[in-house]
Amino acid sequence: MESDTAQSAEAPNVRPRRKLNLRWLAIPFILGIFSLLTVGYLNTFTPVKVVDGDKVTDLRTHQSTVEGVLREIGVTLQPEDTVLPGLSSTLNRNDTIVVRRATLVKVIVDGSEPKLVRTQRTSGRAVLADLGYKVSVQDALVVNNDFSDQLTNRADSLPAGAPLELQFRPAIPVAVTDDAGQRTPFQTSAKTVGEALLQAGVVVYLADSVKPPLGAALTPNIEIAIKRAKPVSIWVDGRQVRTRTLSNRIGDVLAEMKIVLFEQDYTKPDLDAEISTNTEIRVVRIKREVQIQQQFIPFETLWQPDDSIELDSQILAQDGAPGVREQRSFGDIRRRS
Repeated sequence: MESDTAQSAEAPNVRPRRKLNLRWLAIPFILGIFSLLTVGYLNTFTPVKVVDGDKVTDLRTHQSTVEGVLREIGVTLQPEDTVLPGLSSTLNRNDTIVVRRATLVKVIVDGSEPKLVRTQRTSGRAVLADLGYKVSVQDALVVNNDFSDQLTNRADSLPAGAPLELQFRPAIPVAVTDDAGQRTPFQTSAKTVGEALLQAGVVVYLADSVKPPLGAALTPNIEIAIKRAKPVSIWVDGRQVRTRTLSNRIGDVLAEMKIVLFEQDYTKPDLDAEISTNTEIRVVRIKREVQIQQQFIPFETLWQPDDSIELDSQILAQDGAPGVREQRSFGDIRRRS
């Protein structure tokens, strides 16, 4: 009985050791299985890259379409934005998704009410064509105060969300008539008469007469009349002055140029002569001088008796002085330029 008791008391000490060894042997097995599951799970992720303007996002995803990836990273699209590949495209490993944002453009046509549009177009002409406008070579296109219709990279210099400004001014018909009666019609997008003549390559001199004036606003079918000033050349006081004039008389041209004639001065041709193209005017100055000729007159000695002095004595009562005889004459000196 005592031996049985002793054996039963020893048995519990051996069994727990076996169970403990089995547990330790199971831990590496479990960890290995867990690692394999983890690696397998990670391998189910698809690596992709999303390029949205200057923002580039690299990620691993379980999404199967491009639309799902963009939704996962919170990319919001406008209707005019484009995505490559398309939103419904199946996702492949190492795909690059490119989001092209539409450009916000404020379109102003001939000073009318601005219209905001979003577009993928890269030129102002294409934007206007989408809006139904036909743009010709004579029309004016201005993007952000620059005479270029290119929209690419223009928005980078603007505050976030600010639109590009596209101004469109269609050309209108105008005509120019000179004093010879020659009429020249053309199309222009200029705002004023002066700008229209400059665009058409019409040279206007300061003395020319332009009606309506150069600063007048243009209207369709306006008639511009130019009266040409005649070129003249004036020689005066040793110098040559070139100018243009609308006057018909030489005297009027000199008055315009503030050239004054004194007393005996005169011009060639004379003041009443008519002016033609390239008339040459010479001003002749007359300078009147007074010539004085002097002639000395010797003095005489006058002897006079004087009872107040001793006999055979003489005194000088007053010094003599020679006289001067002057002769004046007038002469004219001509000085021709």
